[in-house]
Amino acid sequence: MPPELGPALAVTFAGRPAHMSAVDFVLWQRFRRLFPPVFDRLYFDVAVGPGAAGAPDTPDNVAAAWQRITRHRIDVVGESPSAWILIELRAAAGPGALGSLLVYRDLWLADPPDARPIRLWLVTDIFPDALKPSLDAASIRLFLV
Repeated sequence: MPPELGPALAVTFAGRPAHMSAVDFVLWQRFRRLFPPVFDRLYFDVAVGPGAAGAPDTPDNVAAAWQRITRHRIDVVGESPSAWILIELRAAAGPGALGSLLVYRDLWLADPPDARPIRLWLVTDIFPDALKPSLDAASIRLFLV
C-alpha cells in the first residue's frame, strides 16, 4: 500500500500539525529555527504500511477506518525535486527512534510514490554517543536541537 501523504503544506507552515504531540512540536519548532529547509513541501503524520484488516463481517466503512488508524505513522515527510526525507521527532532518542526510521524506510520502499531516493533524519534533543555508529551504518542524519 503506498504512503498516504495527506495534504501538502508549504515549508513556511508554522502551525501545529493535527496529530503532533506537544513535545514533538517543540522539537519541530527548534529544528525549523536552526536548520533551513532543503525541501519544497511538507507532509505530517504520513501513513505507511498496510495496516490491519478489520474483523470478518465488519462494515466496509469501519474496516477502512480500522485499516487507516493501524498503519504506521511518519512524523514528517519533506519533499524536494530530488528526494523524499523521512523525519522522526523524538525527545531523548534512543534505539527505538532508529528502529522506527528503519521500519518507515522499509514500508515506504515496499510501495514508494515514485523513484526518488529517500533520506532518513532524526530530530532530537538528546542522543547517546554509543548509538552514533548505528546512525552511520543506517545512513540516518542526526539533528540535535
